[in-house]
Amino acid sequence: MINTEPSDITEARGLLRDFERIEDHSVRVKKFEDALELLDSYLSDHEKPEQLAINLQRTYTRKILEQLPSLKYLDINDWFLYALLLLTKLQKDVDYICTENEQLKKKFDEFISIWADEVIKLLQHRITKK
Repeated sequence: MINTEPSDITEARGLLRDFERIEDHSVRVKKFEDALELLDSYLSDHEKPEQLAINLQRTYTRKILEQLPSLKYLDINDWFLYALLLLTKLQKDVDYICTENEQLKKKFDEFISIWADEVIKLLQHRITKK
């Protein structure tokens, strides 16, 4: 059978599969970000984007949200990688998914709150130090 899937989507799918298998959090997030870049590139290059690209991104965003309870013991550096990814690059998908699923919203809010106070204090200290 011939693969008719666009190469950007196929490559992104491979990176997302790698993301699921890798245990090193910085490498995991990097694989996810690389896949997002490919999907974003594909979506921006096509006037009528394939729903497959959108669904792929949402599916893996949902997988991250579902994994958040198992990530509650991350150190601040690894936590920040996920928080930054979820709050910036995946913000629209996170909002969409959390609107549909209250349990995932709760998991997301709990995850963000793990180190949020410490990060805010560090930022406030830096700002007032000037």
